Amino acid sequence: ARLPVAGEHDDGDLRRALFQPAQGLETVDPGEHRVERDDVGTHLVQLIATDSQGATDTADVSIRINAPPTANITDPADGSSFTVGTNVSFRGDGSDPEDGSISGGSLVWTSSLDGVFGSGSPTNENGLAIGVHTITLTATDSDGASGIDQISVTISAAPNQSPTATITIPSQDTTVTQGDAVSFTGTGSDPEDGPLTGSALQWETAAGTALGSGGTIVRSDLPLGPNTIRLIATDTQG
Repeated sequence: ARLPVAGEHDDGDLRRALFQPAQGLETVDPGEHRVERDDVGTHLVQLIATDSQGATDTADVSIRINAPPTANITDPADGSSFTVGTNVSFRGDGSDPEDGSISGGSLVWTSSLDGVFGSGSPTNENGLAIGVHTITLTATDSDGASGIDQISVTISAAPNQSPTATITIPSQDTTVTQGDAVSFTGTGSDPEDGPLTGSALQWETAAGTALGSGGTIVRSDLPLGPNTIRLIATDTQG
């Protein structure tokens, strides 16, 4: 800590200034001073002013040097990876020389990509964005001093899942007269994209001849004999 020490008296002649820490006594030059102290605790700063006749006076001030707390992330491990949407449990603790254990709202979790996302321990979060996050746990003591711990966490996109296609009309093994208009209706659905429409739905014969696209098509030119008609649903990732 940097402690300014200054004093004056009627003669304008400050002979000496004494800095009295928790242990020992230190003399500094007259005037304004900054004394570096790293030892935690309560310290007495004492000024002794001596005039030209040898008379003295003293002034005391008590200053407490606060030790900052420490933060410790215990879970997940540094470098962990999760699929987007996974409920990740973040655990950690804080400790302060004066306050003891730090918990609750005095423990704050922050992501370098998403900002503050929780407090206390554990904190469960399933909304972290895709990317590499620096996760910071900040512990703050009753004097406002803080300490941090950090880990890296990677959130990855989920593996693509295949869509499903369903032909609803006509039913299996329907018989029609050659040249009649036949209506084909179907649907497609994808776990990531949801309902599929338009060009995402393609109709074709078993031989690969294209018949049309969309949820419904009408054909009157199917050849005589058995026909196998396929509906192919394709999602945005192919």
